[in-house]
Amino acid sequence: MKILFFFMCALFGIFAFTSHQARMARKILANRNCIPPFSRVVDAVLKDQIAFTLPDTKTVYVDGDRLENAPTTFHNVIVHETSHLCGSVHGDGSLAMNYAVHLFQNGSVKDDERRILVPK
Repeated sequence: MKILFFFMCALFGIFAFTSHQARMARKILANRNCIPPFSRVVDAVLKDQIAFTLPDTKTVYVDGDRLENAPTTFHNVIVHETSHLCGSVHGDGSLAMNYAVHLFQNGSVKDDERRILVPK
């Protein structure tokens, strides 16, 4: 059964975060005191989105594959999305709520030049 699972993952290109992405997400979750207990960041294959948050389930969904070659953007996306877990909404002036991912014309993600600083 395990062999079939790994074959399907390889065939359809469904993989988890890279180890660097996972460490970065864990660090941000651990260092932000406003994030509720049992919150999680999940690697997800998303259509027409790079990331979104469901605050009621304390879940952040991120398309890690699209952000694999943009580590600074990945960091900023996690900061933005975890801010939703802290109760922030777009346009309220709180941390990273005016953040947006930039794409190249071919649809690939442009890596940001600067990281958003993460307060405790």
